[in-house]
Amino acid sequence: MNRRLVVLLLLAVVLVATFVWWRSDRRRLASRLNEAIEQVSKEGPEDQLTTFGKMRRLVGLFAPGFVVLGGAYEGSISDAQQLAGVVASYRSTVSDLHFVVRHRTLELDATRGTAQMLLTLDSISRGEGGPSHESYRFRIAWVRNDGEWWIQEVELLEVGSPGRLVP
Repeated sequence: MNRRLVVLLLLAVVLVATFVWWRSDRRRLASRLNEAIEQVSKEGPEDQLTTFGKMRRLVGLFAPGFVVLGGAYEGSISDAQQLAGVVASYRSTVSDLHFVVRHRTLELDATRGTAQMLLTLDSISRGEGGPSHESYRFRIAWVRNDGEWWIQEVELLEVGSPGRLVP
């Protein structure tokens, strides 16, 4: 009888821990980041409808009034159509595009519903000139609204070759 009670208690603890983790802001932010990366990534040629759907889902992750600061590459973008166009244009130059999160830090203020993320991504792309590897460092500001996390601001901090950008 005691053994059953211990097993039931352990099962209850695991279920509660899983529930708490599933509802956590950290997991939700990681999920939203993965969703954004998935929409920018590309495997092989795409038709226009697929590209349009991915760009629609990508800009759907951004909060109203967002801003993307692209530095010397694009300046600032605060229009969803312009953002979709810039990303779609970038993606159109390669046949494959994959990202690996090399480093990520998160400062979360759950009370205010804000978060700051520093992120280093390595990209692997394949275009006409063969494979290419680059690293990008971003700062992403998130805002929570009605229980969902939205991208408020993205700033491209640095571009370099993989392994050159120190986290």
